[in-house]
Amino acid sequence: MAEPMYTIRVFSNEPEFKPSGGAVYEVVDATKEYADTHVERAKADHPNWSFYVEEQS
Repeated sequence: MAEPMYTIRVFSNEPEFKPSGGAVYEVVDATKEYADTHVERAKADHPNWSFYVEEQS
């Protein structure tokens, strides 16, 4: 069975991202290990951003 893939969605309330609905970027087809590592690193640089990781169906 193939490893499940995940989508990472990143949002911010910072003014420069308001026109795009707060979305900063999205990563698709990430492994769980990559998603966890990516979110951990990005949170260190951007503590006010919100990160949502969900399994792709």
